[in-house]
Amino acid sequence: MRDHTIAKNHRKTLIIILVVAAVYFVTGFLGLSLISTSPGYATPIWIPSGIALGAALIWGLRTLPGIFLGSFLVNYYVSTNPAIYLGSSTAFFIGCIIATGAVLQTLAGWYLIKKFIGLENHLYYPIDILLFAFLSGPLASIVNSTWSNTALFFLNILSAKQYLLAWLTWWIGDSIGVLIFTPLFLILFAQPRIIWQTRIIPILFPLGFSFCAVIIIDLIANSSGIKDHLWSVLAVGLLFCVLINIILFIIQGQKYILQKSVKIQTNALKFEEAKNLLILRAAGEGIFGVDNDGQITFINPAAAKMLGYEEKELLGKSLTSLVQPNRRMQERPQAPINILVQSNKLYHNRNEIFRRKDGTCFSADFIISPLVDGKKTIGNVIVFNDITQQIEMEHNLEKMAHYDALTGLPNRISFLQKLNAALDLAKFNQRVIAICFIDVDNFKQINDSLGHGIGDEILKAIPTLLKPELTKMDYLARLGGDEFAVILENVISIDSIKLTLQRFIERLSRPIKIDHHEIMTSLSIGVATYPIAGKTTDELIINADIAMYKAKEFGKNTFAFFDEEVSKQVRRTNKIDSEMHNAFLNEEFSLVYQPFIDVKTFQLLGFEVLLRWQNPILGEISPKEFIPLAEKNGMINKLGTWVLKKASYDYQQITTNFKDHSLLLSINVSVIQLENEKFLSKIKNILNISNMNSNNLIFELTETSIMQHPDKTIKIMHDVKKLGIRFAL
Repeated sequence: MRDHTIAKNHRKTLIIILVVAAVYFVTGFLGLSLISTSPGYATPIWIPSGIALGAALIWGLRTLPGIFLGSFLVNYYVSTNPAIYLGSSTAFFIGCIIATGAVLQTLAGWYLIKKFIGLENHLYYPIDILLFAFLSGPLASIVNSTWSNTALFFLNILSAKQYLLAWLTWWIGDSIGVLIFTPLFLILFAQPRIIWQTRIIPILFPLGFSFCAVIIIDLIANSSGIKDHLWSVLAVGLLFCVLINIILFIIQGQKYILQKSVKIQTNALKFEEAKNLLILRAAGEGIFGVDNDGQITFINPAAAKMLGYEEKELLGKSLTSLVQPNRRMQERPQAPINILVQSNKLYHNRNEIFRRKDGTCFSADFIISPLVDGKKTIGNVIVFNDITQQIEMEHNLEKMAHYDALTGLPNRISFLQKLNAALDLAKFNQRVIAICFIDVDNFKQINDSLGHGIGDEILKAIPTLLKPELTKMDYLARLGGDEFAVILENVISIDSIKLTLQRFIERLSRPIKIDHHEIMTSLSIGVATYPIAGKTTDELIINADIAMYKAKEFGKNTFAFFDEEVSKQVRRTNKIDSEMHNAFLNEEFSLVYQPFIDVKTFQLLGFEVLLRWQNPILGEISPKEFIPLAEKNGMINKLGTWVLKKASYDYQQITTNFKDHSLLLSINVSVIQLENEKFLSKIKNILNISNMNSNNLIFELTETSIMQHPDKTIKIMHDVKKLGIRFAL
């Protein structure tokens, strides 16, 4: 199959070569016969040069052998003509030389066009046409005229005086032949035919007519015996044909470019129209157009679907019939949509109410855009979306951002906004307001013992219990966790604040029933009043929080007002807390051993270990102050371990001094220490290192601390007692 294809291609190439050779010979023979004039045997037009280049441009360089053969035959024929017979061998040699020149000239023209224009160029643009004419004609024709005339000169066929004239006439003939017949050859045979055949009538016919007219004039002149200056006249006539050819090519090219541009623009408009129609019908937004009277002129499916109509039902319908007359009130009044349409201005609104066919309404976000034709507004386009769900979602997000999900109360953000507004109003009216921070006592224990579900139910019950004691001007919020806050704006006196807070406490003094549980809880409330306890939002919040912690120090289930005394106490507490972290490094803690004696026998029974703290700034600090703080900040375990190690070490020295190894050692232990999972292992380790008899060790606990987690605490006490250690309450 492959060999068959190769053979077929070879046959096709051979046919092309023979056809090109034949056409070259025939046109050359006719040219010499019909329009050959002096000087020499050169013609004003050498048709084969145009045929040769045209064939090479269409069928490629495989035509070169045909060009060589055709040129050889023509020139051999001329050289053996009886009028200028040069001999067979000389004629053969001259034929080969000139045929080689014809091939080189064709190759030069083909290369120049390929490099500077492109073989696939269809010659539409003037610059391409002029460049093609220059490269293929005058420039490429220099090759053969120079090559062949130089060879004839060295063969003594041309004299030095004849050389320049022969070169010029040869160059002119080849140039004119290329400039006229290469374009004609392309018009007749070049591909694609749909492009080149459009030039047959507008270019080929006028050019052919002009060429024939020149030839006829030449024949008439020859037959009449008119010879003077005939070659020059004929050359000028043929150059006129060349000029006509170039002009017609340029005109036809410009016509094609214009037609192509119009076609591209037409197709672009059609495409844009189809695209716009597709977008209009595929768009998810509702789109409809109205004229200057507010009548609907077009509508897309999305708009018809949102409004509950068929598209044809809405055409010609008034825009005002789609808008709900009783729109929701807005912060700034808005003109009716029909007025906005007539204003011929771009307008965007997010709060229009559109009415469906069934009478139901929806919120719409819409944009009105004027439809302009030139400088005249011919209507408007309205693009809208149903944003009902979006508005509902925004409302829900707003609620989530400003309200507590569990209790439904305003959250910290809303509380701060309300406090700022209330404070501004109080400053303006010169009135007193009170900020109350409320903390649910022992809430952590409730959560730990009964579960977070019960804890949540208690938090939900708080607003129900407190709201009846508040006025419409008061504001209750949940700040987070078990902390609530109240803004009392309608303050008559400090006593009125105390009365309200006392009622809060009384309401929480009764058990809260949740499922089968009756839970007792209480409130610790801190109060800061404007302007006594603070004049800014931050001052009031900080001071109310300080007062709340003071209420807890009073024993919980009470309230406390912020004053300077409270502030001093809180500042001292904070200072103690911060100094405690450096107390270990600075070795500020020490132990004092207080003996206890049998009151009957006055016998020394042992020693009670008392922890002391001497701070260089605060002086001696009472355990009543720093032990509760250590329990809160987590340092109680570190402090308790240090006491156990130090006391067990000192015990060995004490018993040695008193020569009594049965003396008891009593140490105060925090329940928080006892509940630490490493407490038991620490005791064992300390007893092993100190060699202390565990039967001589007593841990003292308070009854109230045991009752916080009685079951857990008692279990740990049993584990400790197994070591031989006793407990005292």
